[in-house]
Formats: sequence, structure tokens, C-alpha cells
Amino acid sequence: SILDNLIGDVFIGHPQRIGVRYVIKEEIRALTPIDIGGRWIPTVFVKRGSLDPDTEIAAVRALTHDMSPGEIMAIYPEGTRPTHAKIRRAQEVIAEKQPEIAPLASRLNHLLPPRLGGPLAILDEASNGTDIVFCGHVGFEGLRTVADVMAGVLVHRHIKIRFWRFKGSEIPQGDQARTEWLYDKWQMIDDWVGEELAARGETDD
Repeated sequence: SILDNLIGDVFIGHPQRIGVRYVIKEEIRALTPIDIGGRWIPTVFVKRGSLDPDTEIAAVRALTHDMSPGEIMAIYPEGTRPTHAKIRRAQEVIAEKQPEIAPLASRLNHLLPPRLGGPLAILDEASNGTDIVFCGHVGFEGLRTVADVMAGVLVHRHIKIRFWRFKGSEIPQGDQARTEWLYDKWQMIDDWVGEELAARGETDD
């Protein structure tokens, strides 16, 4: 949802009084507060489908280099809001272009497969000792625009957010092993979302 960008600061950054660095999609920069905030807060705006992905990944990696123990970084590896149609399409593209990870991507039902460039760059840095925290949530389904927020889509909604923390020392070596590790955690969140929705008798359509 469009509120994903706030979760890191609202539930971790502000309560713990630590700074948040962001890796977010370029399109969100069209929102004036995000554009202005991105000039004051360490932020990388990534272009999805960039013709120069190496430059985008290098910018993400550079964002980690001078982080202090009093900072965290937030990244959204899906790149956009998931829908069943988007998930199926992403799985088809992966099956065609990255068949070695297609079996991992094909198991996802609620989350889009993660785009690997930025996350693998961050995991490379995190393996030096920085912990990784994953976040999942339910209750934001159907929330797509700022207008939805203003229209009261969230009124009376039960929002549930969960965090999972893993030590940097647990991250395996090598891109293939790290890709499998990342997909394992992604599947963990996907399963949790499915269980939560089933318990509510809801879907994520």
C-alpha cells in the first residue's frame, strides 16, 4: 500500500529515535512531500525498468556506506503494489528469464517476487554484521491512492503489522545462496499473510 513507506519510521525510527534511509521508486517523487523529504533524508529514488540497472544498484550500495549504528535503511523489493495479475505476470517473466529461481517465485500467492539487485547489494553489506528486519502487514488491502485514505478506506479496519529480525551473521555467502535465503524469508511472509487473511475470511483482491 501507499502507507508502506511510513511503517519503518512510525514503528521503528521514531520510537527508537534512529534515522531512516530510504530506497523507494522514482514515481513516488511526484508527491511533493516525498520529493522535498528525499532531499533532507538520505534517499535513493530508483527507476524501475532502468536501462542502466548497475548504476541504480551502485547507488543503493553507496547509501549503506556511511551508516551509523543509529540508522536503519528501508527498501521495498517488490517495487509496486501486488495484485494477482501482477504476481502471475512476474512469475511468467522469471520463468522465462531466470528459470533457476522460477520454482521459488512460483510458490508466492500474495507477494510479488522481490527484485534482487538492490536487496542483494544490501545483503552484501549486511553480511558484515548488520541485522535484517522483514515486515509484513494485512489490513491495507484495497488502499491504492491518497484519495482512498481521505475517503476513509481504513476506517474500522483491523491493521496487523509484524516484524521478523535476523542477524547479519546468518546471511549466507554468494548471490545464489543469498537469493534462496531472501526467497525463504519472502515465502515466510507470504505464508503469514495467507494465514492472516484466511483467519479473517478475507482475500487480498
